[in-house]
Amino acid sequence: MNDEKVKKDLIKYASRPAVAQVIGVLAIFFVVMLSVALIFIGTYIVPVIAVLVVGFIIAGFLFVLNKAMKRYFFDTLAGIEADPEAMRTLLFDFANAGRAFNGRMVLGDRFIIGRNTGTVVPYSEVTRVYQYIHSTNGIEDSRILKATTFEGRTIDLCSLPGRGKGDDELNQVIDYMISRNGKIRVGYRQ
Repeated sequence: MNDEKVKKDLIKYASRPAVAQVIGVLAIFFVVMLSVALIFIGTYIVPVIAVLVVGFIIAGFLFVLNKAMKRYFFDTLAGIEADPEAMRTLLFDFANAGRAFNGRMVLGDRFIIGRNTGTVVPYSEVTRVYQYIHSTNGIEDSRILKATTFEGRTIDLCSLPGRGKGDDELNQVIDYMISRNGKIRVGYRQ
């Protein structure tokens, strides 16, 4: 097993590319807005400046959020790297463990790894796992498998198939998690 290649694949698998793409799209959008503002600078200066300021504030917030998420992921990874045995186990888990929910989550012997969530968490740190269903006006928008850690942190493990399509697989995943850590409490939260 080539550890460096597996580590690169792990970082690519678990990091959050979607936020970075949103920032890029917003940057292009605001450059276009700035161009339009320069065209109409004489007549609509105050509304254009207000829109630009709000746009740059939103882009800045997303940029800082993306940096914080990546820093958290790499801090977690650095903490694991400090223990060579844990790092070998993580890389082995990622390379050889089973995938759940069409590859959205890796369930290893010691670690849970979420695709595009920045989540790398040992089973030993998980205290509770539950399905979160988000609805708008009574219509289901999304389902997410979430976990709570000993530190009280709530983390997204992966997105789930909608409308209960993955309930059987979800039950198997939760049973597997409990087999890895018998202290995990299971809850359902809407």
